[in-house]
Amino acid sequence: MTTTKNTEPREYKLGSDNELRFVVGSDEVTVELLDGRAELFGTELIRNKRYTFPPGRVIAIYAYEFATIELVGGDESTYVSDNTPMRSYLQIHTYLEKQREKVYQNLTSKRQKLGKQRRGPRLLIAGSMDVGKSTIARILCNYAVRSCRTPIYVDIDVGQGSISVPGTVGALFLEKTADVITGYDTKSSLTIHYGYTSPSANFDLYLSCLKTLADFVHRKSMTTDEVNASGIIINTCGWVDKQGYESLTKAAEEFEVDTVVIIEHERLYHNLKKDLPSLVTIHKVSKSSGIEPRSRDMRAAARTNAIHNYFYGDYTHKLCPHSFPLPFDSVIVAKIGAEALPDSCLPFGMKLENCKTKVVKMNITPDVKDHLLAVMPPGSVLDQSLLTTPCVGYVVITNVDMDNKIIHVLSPQPSPLPCNILLFSDVTFIDDNNIV
Repeated sequence: MTTTKNTEPREYKLGSDNELRFVVGSDEVTVELLDGRAELFGTELIRNKRYTFPPGRVIAIYAYEFATIELVGGDESTYVSDNTPMRSYLQIHTYLEKQREKVYQNLTSKRQKLGKQRRGPRLLIAGSMDVGKSTIARILCNYAVRSCRTPIYVDIDVGQGSISVPGTVGALFLEKTADVITGYDTKSSLTIHYGYTSPSANFDLYLSCLKTLADFVHRKSMTTDEVNASGIIINTCGWVDKQGYESLTKAAEEFEVDTVVIIEHERLYHNLKKDLPSLVTIHKVSKSSGIEPRSRDMRAAARTNAIHNYFYGDYTHKLCPHSFPLPFDSVIVAKIGAEALPDSCLPFGMKLENCKTKVVKMNITPDVKDHLLAVMPPGSVLDQSLLTTPCVGYVVITNVDMDNKIIHVLSPQPSPLPCNILLFSDVTFIDDNNIV
C-alpha cells in the first residue's frame, strides 16, 4: 500500500454515482469540495470548506451527479470507483420516506395524536461482521434529518457501537446530521449498561438490555407527532448465528420493527423472511466493494480509541478529564450477574431466580484496576431496579490502594460523582493519553 507523502493538492473528478475512496495514512488528510455536490456517509460536504481527517480513517466521498474534490496530505490507495451500492441505499430511504408521509397524511388535526398503529417506519439493519451496517445506518439517519425528520437512532452493537463506550446499548434522538469528522452528537443519548463487548458473554442480560432500551425508545417515540412519524433506525452487531440470530428476532420483536435491511447474507434473509411476521418488509442490499474485513486486533484498537475519545475527546474537540480518589466506603461497586447455586443447595421446591441478571455487590480488590464503571443517576439504590436504569456516564479505575482503602478514578466530570453506586464493567482501558 502506497502513501502519498507530498503536500501538493491533488484533484479528483467524480462523475455521476462515483465514490472517491482512500485511507488516511500516518499523516492527516485535508479534503475540499471545489465543485459540484458530494457527501460523506449521508452528510453533505460544504463547497470550499476544508475538512481535515486524522490518521487511520477510511473515507468514501460520494457524488450523485458530479464533483471535483481536492486532497492534501498522506492518503493511501486513493481511487475513484463507479461500483457503489449508494443508489440502493437511496431507494431504502425513499421507501422509508413514503411510510413517513403516509403517517403525516393521517394527521387530520393538531389535536389528534399518533398512536401505536400510526407511526413512522421502524427499521433494523442486519448482516455479518464488516459489511457496513453502521455506515448504512448513518447514511439513512442523515438522509432522514436532511428530509426534515427527527428519527431515533438505536445502536445495539455492544462491541463496536457509536453512541457510548463499548459494553453498552443506546439510543440517540437526532435533530441534525452527523458531523463529517466527528460523527454523531451524543450529548442527548440514552445509555443502558451491559458490561461486555460480546452479547454471548451474558446473553440473558443482553436480551434484558434490549427490552429495557426498547421500552425507553417506545416512550420517547410517543412524546411528539414528529418523533413518532420519523421512526427508528437500528444498528445491530455482526453475530447472526444461533443465539445471535435469536437476538436479532428478539430485537425485531422488542422494537416492533416493520422493516429489515439485510446486507449480503442470503441465508439470513430467508430465515428472517420465514420467522418474522408477514407484515415485516425485508430488503436485501449489497455491501460496498470498498469495505475490507477488520482483524481482531483492529477491533480491539477501535474499542480502545472509543474509550479514549470518551475521556479525552476526539481529533477536533479535546477534553480534559479529571482524576480523583474515592475511599472504599464512599462508593458501592456492584455488578450484574452472579454465580449460579447448584440445585442441591436450594431448599426443596424452591426455584432459583435468574442469576445472570441479578444485581450483586462487589468487594473492591486489585482486580478491578483499569475496569470501567457505570455511574448511576442520583437517587439510585442497590437493588434490581439498577437492571433497568440508564447510566449517566462512565469512570475508569486507574489505581487501587488496598493499604489506604482508596481507588483513583478517571472521570469526564470533577468530583463529586452524582451517585455513589457504580456498576462494574468487564471492559478495560489502560489510561494513556498518548493514544490517538
